[in-house]
Amino acid sequence: MESATKEDPLVERNGKEEKCRGDNPEDCQVCMTAFDDTLQRPRTLPCGHTFCTPCVNRLTARGQVMCATCRLGHPVPEAGQFPINFTLEAFITRGSDSDAGSTSSSPRMARRAKAGAKGGGSLGRKIRSMLQEQEAKVVAALDACQKVQSQLAQYQRTLAGWGSHQQQLEDRLQSVINDSKSARVLVRQEEVQVAVKKEEVQQEEQRLHGVLNVLRRVATEEEAGVAVVDVVHCTHDAEEILEECRVMLPDVHTVTAARRVREASMAAVEAVKTVHASLPAPDAPSDALSPPIAACITDKIQTLLTPTLKAADLHKMTPAARSLIQAGMVVVVTQMEHKRHARMSLEDGRLYLHALQDQPPPPCVARLQMSEVVPAAPPCLVFLDLAWPDARAQQSSHPP
Repeated sequence: MESATKEDPLVERNGKEEKCRGDNPEDCQVCMTAFDDTLQRPRTLPCGHTFCTPCVNRLTARGQVMCATCRLGHPVPEAGQFPINFTLEAFITRGSDSDAGSTSSSPRMARRAKAGAKGGGSLGRKIRSMLQEQEAKVVAALDACQKVQSQLAQYQRTLAGWGSHQQQLEDRLQSVINDSKSARVLVRQEEVQVAVKKEEVQQEEQRLHGVLNVLRRVATEEEAGVAVVDVVHCTHDAEEILEECRVMLPDVHTVTAARRVREASMAAVEAVKTVHASLPAPDAPSDALSPPIAACITDKIQTLLTPTLKAADLHKMTPAARSLIQAGMVVVVTQMEHKRHARMSLEDGRLYLHALQDQPPPPCVARLQMSEVVPAAPPCLVFLDLAWPDARAQQSSHPP
């Protein structure tokens, strides 16, 4: 009985024939549907196991296929489909032709006919091929959706980071504004005190003028004695008021706070102007700001964040060019075996190119071609870093 079971994959159960799963090589091991040369074409994975095309498409998840037999993962080929097992397909086609010419029927052929009817046997070959193409389009669209979802999730995390950084900047700017308000209150209080002292000094000045006029009109000894007493009192009061002015004004805390806050506020305003000058104009054409539609979201973000600079702006030394160079956001690139770049700096009103780096330039910096910056027949100076083992580097200049 055991030998019969091994030889024949069909066993009798309750008077009906049932197929043991995995014993028929002509059927897919996942859906148990017979292979054919249209919709259910056999496709072989790198691990050697074969499944029908719809099952392979259903097993695809994020660019990989998990084998239903050995559970190994295989990346989807660039063509979008795994290779067809033409040997098995030819065997099935030859078996189908021989079985069709025979008048006798077998239980296996009955099952195949039933599977074919279930899979849409009434459809023609062209219709099935069209359906297969449409299924491939749907799978490609699903893969594109997953890629876009990943990009959107990354963009969402980037926006969250920007929001947190912006909140920190807002808190710092609010701190500058609060300090400015406090300094303005101190300045106002100092201004009130100055006005009060100024009025007191003016009053004493008027008293002194009056005493001076009395002294000039003295005619008797009695008037002279009264005038001298008035002079003593007026000069004493004037000296007290003047000493108060010298002690109270200026208030050191008010002056230093006002100067510190003013410098911090001006630095913040200048930083904002520098950033605005380095950014593209809001009304610039969209083609100059955006890469092609096929580019991913991260590439578009990097393009929008990268400042633009032309050689003409560099030669004219526009405010935008000056601010970018001072911020270290300008590099000069050259195309040889690999992409190389040199940093540009501005010292004493003159432009300087530093040593070429044998690596790609950093992101989000303005890039200029070497041919646009260095003239074909310079006069210019080239600075070389000369060094040898166990010696300090020395710098010398030579005409190129």
